[in-house]
Amino acid sequence: MIKKQFTFNNLNYLIKELDETDDAKLKEYCETCHADGVPNNSSISNMKVNRWGTDKWWGVYNLEKDIIVSASGAHPFEEYAPGHWRVMFRLATIKEFRGKAGPFSKDQRNCFGWGHILPFQIEYCKQMGAKNIVFTTNCDENGDANSMKQDKICSLVFERLNMAQKIDQKIIFNTNQNIWKVLIEDVMTKKPLVL
Repeated sequence: MIKKQFTFNNLNYLIKELDETDDAKLKEYCETCHADGVPNNSSISNMKVNRWGTDKWWGVYNLEKDIIVSASGAHPFEEYAPGHWRVMFRLATIKEFRGKAGPFSKDQRNCFGWGHILPFQIEYCKQMGAKNIVFTTNCDENGDANSMKQDKICSLVFERLNMAQKIDQKIIFNTNQNIWKVLIEDVMTKKPLVL
């Protein structure tokens, strides 16, 4: 299992692929998300862990507190189109640690998901034979507030920096969402994604 450690502002973090040994810590993370007002991550069931059978999840541990501070999954996205995979699924960071993954940057390298988990998810999707890799954001007033904020960032920053391209808008799982094609493998290097 591939793991990565990094330090920012004297805090130590470990990114790892989640497995059954992380279940207790994942439940604690979900309880914190519930308290933070993040309903999609308020339980393992709401996160839809193992819904697709081939979905894979990554978590970021703060090593000082021994807690998961951020998590996100990647899964096959046949609901949208054959051969598509979705990354940054259910990405959420607990409030105490938001923006603490690196120095502030418009391209979100200070986000645990975009700045650190994305390369792991891209590599997994490639291994699984993805024809396209996408992510989604809520795009109407009924959606999750954090996802709608991300939608604005994508429009204002990600497209301009050739990190992502909006390719569609569709109702998925009863929610109106923008669908974005991922154009890079890594936010830090902006290495173009080639499938």
